[in-house]
Amino acid sequence: MTSEHSNTQLAAVLWVTLSTGLFSLTFVSGRLAPPEVMALHILFLRYIGGFAVVGTLVAMRRQPVGRTRPARVATHALRTMCGASGGICAIEAAARMPIADATAIGMLDGLLIVLLGIVLLREVVSGRHWLAIAVSIVGGAVVVAGRGAFAELDAAYAVPAGLAFAGAVLIALESILIRVLAVSEPLLNVLFFVNLFGMLLLAGPALATWPDIGAAGPGGADPAILGFLILGPISISGQYCTLRGYRLAPVSVVGPVGYSWIVFAALIGLIGFAELPTATTVAGSVLIVAGGVMLARLPGTPAAAPLPLPAATDVAAAEAET
Repeated sequence: MTSEHSNTQLAAVLWVTLSTGLFSLTFVSGRLAPPEVMALHILFLRYIGGFAVVGTLVAMRRQPVGRTRPARVATHALRTMCGASGGICAIEAAARMPIADATAIGMLDGLLIVLLGIVLLREVVSGRHWLAIAVSIVGGAVVVAGRGAFAELDAAYAVPAGLAFAGAVLIALESILIRVLAVSEPLLNVLFFVNLFGMLLLAGPALATWPDIGAAGPGGADPAILGFLILGPISISGQYCTLRGYRLAPVSVVGPVGYSWIVFAALIGLIGFAELPTATTVAGSVLIVAGGVMLARLPGTPAAAPLPLPAATDVAAAEAET
């Protein structure tokens, strides 16, 4: 493994780890919301805040997002639909079954990302890849097992389990589309379209179920939940880090790094809510970190993507814009 490849893999893993940490802050936001506020409303406000930030950047830099080819716009829309639908499936599954069980099924997304990368992007996965992935998966399994996952099973689990699995598949598909867009589009374009389409996609359901939780602020907005708009800039930072990581390395390397959210969740619980981690959480977190270190030390393995990517000059121009 050359020093250049080693540094690239390490940078990719660090970017995605940072992204996971930032998004962990948005996930915990639900614990700070009033009972009447659903994840749908928080996600909608996050997209509004994100679009306000990225829209300002597009205007300031005069980014020609309107010149994006229709086929690329469709890819952006598909990526957003996969991500939003996957998130809704995961949230609904967690509402209908123990969270530990839903988390265990949702963890399949890391493995699915690797498999889809092999099939769709023709990525080469070595034995060392599989070992690092296995270590990360085992670490996550230790954590959810310690929380009592699948202690009780019955027929009523069929529907929520199916939703949890569907969510894992959709999120894995989104990761593949992120990889394609990250290497073929300027990063600002990717950020602009995902927040635009996310905002439009959730506007109807969010406004139709908007909670009435007290005195309305300016424009009829509920001041108790407007604070969630700040999640927009946080998510923009997380999305940017994700794109940087996915641009530098194959999904077989950066995809499993997402398991680090379990580590961040434990840290947030400890610092923000005085929740002491259990021995199994600590042990599983150590394994997840070890798997991430192994992935960072893998040799670079360039993949041949069958999907149409831009010419080298286009990629260079996109890089120059970031």
